[in-house]
Amino acid sequence: MNPAVDLATVLANTFTNQSWTGFTITCALGVVALLWCVMPFAVFGVKARLDKIEQGNRAQTDALLTELRRLNEFVNRLPKNANERPNGVISRQPVRRAG
Repeated sequence: MNPAVDLATVLANTFTNQSWTGFTITCALGVVALLWCVMPFAVFGVKARLDKIEQGNRAQTDALLTELRRLNEFVNRLPKNANERPNGVISRQPVRRAG
């Protein structure tokens, strides 16, 4: 290596010389073309997996809706007056002791 050539000179010549841009653009287009050809194969089989996930979510949603309907019916059966409670329902009001 020639000792008269320093790093700054090499870098200046590299970035001012535009011959590397053609190679870079060619490589970038090659990567895009490769991905364009390979990507559809990565998508095959995704629909079946998404359908399974959707079925699981639908079953979970149906179970939650059933629970909400059951709770709604229970709340609607409660008397409107807070002092009247049907058998088996515990009042959340504190018990007052005489004393």
